[in-house]
Amino acid sequence: MIDKNIIGTGLTILTILGTFIYTQGITSHKMESFEKDINTQSIKINKNHEEINDLENTQIKIETMMKERFDKIESLLMEM
Repeated sequence: MIDKNIIGTGLTILTILGTFIYTQGITSHKMESFEKDINTQSIKINKNHEEINDLENTQIKIETMMKERFDKIESLLMEM
């Protein structure tokens, strides 16, 4: 007959191996989902940087237009 200690040891080893394989699968899945999230976030960040640059360019254009108009008003006032 097989000794009960050998059966217990075998079951313990199988349980440890099963747990190890299960945790490896979960870890692998989490890493994949983190990579997807990182890629999504980097795309969003790049898009936000582009929008900020566009807004800064628009602000510069508006400031330039305002300066030109104030200069025009100033010249008109000086002529009066």
